[in-house]
Amino acid sequence: MNQFNFNSVRDTLIDTSGNFVNGFRKTLADLDNDGDYDLIAGIWYSGGLKYYENIGTSQNCQFSLITQNWQGIQISQGKADPCFADLDADGDLDLLVGTGQGKIY
Repeated sequence: MNQFNFNSVRDTLIDTSGNFVNGFRKTLADLDNDGDYDLIAGIWYSGGLKYYENIGTSQNCQFSLITQNWQGIQISQGKADPCFADLDADGDLDLLVGTGQGKIY
């Protein structure tokens, strides 16, 4: 019989100011076109989006909070769940934001 020994590892994402990167849902995309992924976090209660720029590298991410109200987007139902895809095949990313009520904007 195999004996397994697991260690508990704290899994947290901390920004460059030492604060937790929190949000209802998170997604990664290269928003500043510098070759590494930046982070967008959807906010549970307000339906807004936080933008964290990766000021590190693609191998060593360091996320810096740029704004807690990215692009002024507010989903009235809250529970913002962002994702990016090139829906119209024009070579750039389009933003979709889902809600806890099943709507997609």
